[in-house]
Amino acid sequence: MLYKISHDHGFHYWDEKNEPVLRIQPGDSVEFETKDCLCNVLTEQKSERYDVAVFDKVNVNPVTGPVYIEGAMPGDVLEVTIEEIRLKDRAIVTCQETYGHVGDFFTETTYKITPIRDNMVVFDRHLQIPCDPMVGVLGVTAKGQHINSNLNGVWGGNMDNTMMRQGVTLYLPIEVEGALAGTGDVHAVMGDGEMNCSAVEAPAFVTLKFNVRKDIQINEPVLCTQNHFVTIATRPTADEAIRDSTREMFRYIKEHTKLDPEEISMLMTAIGNNEVCVACGEDSKTMRFTMPWYALKVYGFSAF
Repeated sequence: MLYKISHDHGFHYWDEKNEPVLRIQPGDSVEFETKDCLCNVLTEQKSERYDVAVFDKVNVNPVTGPVYIEGAMPGDVLEVTIEEIRLKDRAIVTCQETYGHVGDFFTETTYKITPIRDNMVVFDRHLQIPCDPMVGVLGVTAKGQHINSNLNGVWGGNMDNTMMRQGVTLYLPIEVEGALAGTGDVHAVMGDGEMNCSAVEAPAFVTLKFNVRKDIQINEPVLCTQNHFVTIATRPTADEAIRDSTREMFRYIKEHTKLDPEEISMLMTAIGNNEVCVACGEDSKTMRFTMPWYALKVYGFSAF
């Protein structure tokens, strides 16, 4: 069954005290209407190039939800398939002082409105960029915590992973009854790493299909695309996130194939990739390790 949730139903903190907007059964789909990361407050631009932005820098990254999935219990895994991402007709991109890797060059926050026409982002009168929509925030609620929607971790959250496109399936470890899942922060297009802490931020409609898996266990978010198996880790430093996403991939291959550790290491270094999701955050960095399915299937890998 397909349900719909308006962007009027949302939150800024993952918290098990949040009342669910909707209760669904495993196998159901939900269309989430999402706001842009600045809560749709900047919708007009007066100058040709960009304007100075005034907005609440605390309550950003609104998440639509939460949704309670019947039968989801702590220790289970939530399987979430992104069935559709449908952008609205405009987006916004910002440049914020002190944020990102070049923030010290700026003394104020600026923004520009980028219309979306014919699946293209109209960056300015010179350039149009093909849309490549992705979901920035998708997660479940962590047990006993009150977590800002800007953050991410084992519960998912603001992972800003450019591989989170239509057609992929994300797996998240469940910590609270019902999972209490939500999504938001859709990007019309984003470069890996989100170097200045802003993508081309777009209000959108996101359709997700939910299932509860009781036959698998995971420690961190895992992503399955058509071509790749992906392990994801968020840690205080990039080095730690690279290390742990790599070690998670190594562990999965070791547990689900008959390859020796030496062979796994050789295979991973031959065709695996360390890639960046979030590199601009001050508190943490998120990295992923990707392996192509064509190789994993040769060795009987079937973890999911």
